[in-house]
Amino acid sequence: MITYFRSLILIIFIFFTLFFTSLRVFAQSNSFPVNITINSISPIPISKYIWGAGLGIAPGLDGNEKVLTSQDFFDKYISEDKIKNVGIKLLRFPQGIWADEYNWKAACFQSNYGNKPYVDYFSVDEALNFAHRIGADLLYTVNIAVSGSTCGVSSFNGALQDAVDLVQKYKDKITYYEIGNEPESDWDAEKYQQVALSFAHAMKAVSPSIKLAAVGYPSTNPSTGPVADYMKPFLNPQKEAQWNNIINQLIHSDCSGVPCFDFVTDHPYPLSVGYHPYATNYYPVNFPGKAAYYSSIIYPKVFQRRNSDYSPAKYDVSEWNLFCGDSDPGSGAPINISNPSFEYGSVDWSFWSVHPNTGNIQTTTEEHYDGNSSMKLVLSSSSGQDRDDVTVAQPLNVSPNKHIQAFVYIKTDKPEYVSFSLQQINTGQHQWQLIGESSLKTIKPNSWQPVMVEGTTFNDTTSLQIVLGAGKSRADWANDHNPVNVYIDKVWSIYSSIYVSPGSVKTVEQGIFILESILQMAKNNVHMSSIHYLGVGTDGCVLFDSSKNPTATTQTFSLSSVLAGGKLLDTKTDSLNKFLPLDENCDENDFSCLRGGVDAPYVSSYSGISPDGTTYVLIINRHDSQSGNTTLDLSRLANVSLGNFTAKYLTAKSYTDKTFNEHDETMLLTTTKKLTFNIPPVSIVRLQIPSSGNILGDVNHDGKVDINDYNQLVSDFGKTNTSSDINNDGKVDIFDYNILVGNFGK
Repeated sequence: MITYFRSLILIIFIFFTLFFTSLRVFAQSNSFPVNITINSISPIPISKYIWGAGLGIAPGLDGNEKVLTSQDFFDKYISEDKIKNVGIKLLRFPQGIWADEYNWKAACFQSNYGNKPYVDYFSVDEALNFAHRIGADLLYTVNIAVSGSTCGVSSFNGALQDAVDLVQKYKDKITYYEIGNEPESDWDAEKYQQVALSFAHAMKAVSPSIKLAAVGYPSTNPSTGPVADYMKPFLNPQKEAQWNNIINQLIHSDCSGVPCFDFVTDHPYPLSVGYHPYATNYYPVNFPGKAAYYSSIIYPKVFQRRNSDYSPAKYDVSEWNLFCGDSDPGSGAPINISNPSFEYGSVDWSFWSVHPNTGNIQTTTEEHYDGNSSMKLVLSSSSGQDRDDVTVAQPLNVSPNKHIQAFVYIKTDKPEYVSFSLQQINTGQHQWQLIGESSLKTIKPNSWQPVMVEGTTFNDTTSLQIVLGAGKSRADWANDHNPVNVYIDKVWSIYSSIYVSPGSVKTVEQGIFILESILQMAKNNVHMSSIHYLGVGTDGCVLFDSSKNPTATTQTFSLSSVLAGGKLLDTKTDSLNKFLPLDENCDENDFSCLRGGVDAPYVSSYSGISPDGTTYVLIINRHDSQSGNTTLDLSRLANVSLGNFTAKYLTAKSYTDKTFNEHDETMLLTTTKKLTFNIPPVSIVRLQIPSSGNILGDVNHDGKVDINDYNQLVSDFGKTNTSSDINNDGKVDIFDYNILVGNFGK
């Protein structure tokens, strides 16, 4: 009996040992190690103005109801306290293209809104009031008459005089001005140089102490690869080079003894980043969190390059976000297509070939994406002529001057020979001309994928045909004797906005992109930034949605704003890497896209000291399925308080979640100053560690004020934006010296 019980106990012991071992193995397989070390030596000052936003208060946000005062906005949309909690330190006004049409004296801008030539808008006094109430300063975008007649301002001289009068009235209330919004869209570089210098001389003659920005060429305009229609006007590398040369001249120009320009603006929208769920031909390399990796890999290159290009002027990212278009992917008024999934065979679809007996179409059930059948288009053999093409098409009745997008699911063994196009077929000036065309060479072979073609109909277009084709040249046949097989299913078309958001907009992926972008700005000495934008509605760039709730963008913006005006600490992160798929259509010098082909860490971490002395650590886990088993070493920080502190978690189930779930946890920092905790996938954690009593004058943050701090301050005397700026007034001077001497030895 005793032997029996001993055997039973042994069996039970082995069972539980194996069980818990398997649990540990399972847990390990669903997590990866992360090691983070923070060093307080030589912290980097952070400009508080990085946490800026465009003041996008559009008239008629609520039907025809106007929003003309700060109190209107707080009463009708978002409360004053709620906006204060976001942590905005800079407001760009007027926002974006409205600046090109704004007359500050009349407080209106030109628009067709409500069938009226002019629309009343926020006055400068109300914008200043709004900024003051939420604790922000104003960056004013000067109307330089790009648009011609604007709400009563009909000439260059009139716009110039308005700018002079603006400075005269508000020189004690507004310090920062940018000379224009995006003039590169309308003017050449020489035109902008002439106008910008005229404004700078006139405005600084009134007040030499104001700070003016020249408008730089956007860093992320795409230069290579397949691009959507809205990007094509920007494909001008020659103009960019000319513009950069002019900017270099402007920042070295003199206005009666002071620099004409103190900083340079940039609008680095990553236009080709993110994804369109129905356009793999435009976004051939897709993976969860692509935009979140972009901000950790590409933006640092952008910021470092522009800081170098624009030195000694400062660098201002005065408008940025993911590209937030007027509509969501695939949304718009439908255009009727007959038999779109080929459930009725080839009814209403026509086949055409350049040469006879080179191909055919057939309805098949062997492959299908939607329903029970699909259309198979085959380019079967060579005719021996220069080129062979076969197509399948359907005519559509459409309206002139409308932007159209068409979509279809494709599976083909030879995508490099397949095309998708829209072609006008009605008689008129543009008969048989292409409205839009896209090669499908970037899509994966032998896999069902959605593809898109888009274009704007001509003024005489009333009928077009949607065309799917396969074609080979004589040289193609010589290199590849095999036929081309194309399966086609689920075709649809819409009238769409020309500006379509990527699918990552209005998700937590955008929130992670925003957070990492801001922290990279802090790390790379960006002077100012204005996220696009502080507003309410369905636009993917607004900080509050149509239900007046914070977006994922707002959640991460406010999470990081505690560091505004503080100092960034040296933070080292050791993390598992993800190999980013290579997008061969993205040139390595094209900052509008993420080329990939490199390893990137799943986890990023940043730390800093807020103006009140609190240490914050922000950690991002981009892995879409595994937690980061994190060890955080704070032993090199002298001024952190031991004991309990708060960790705020922002978590999500996947990158497509609309917002983060938020919760707080309590952690304990012991004398070892080391912490171990997990960060869930697609999540962010911010640790808030109180100071043990930061001593003013402890420049190197080693817990005491001594000769090392004194030597550092003497070395930095007269400089700006260094850790020796003890009182955070933007320069190292006698006031900082007196503070250090007063605390020497503490």
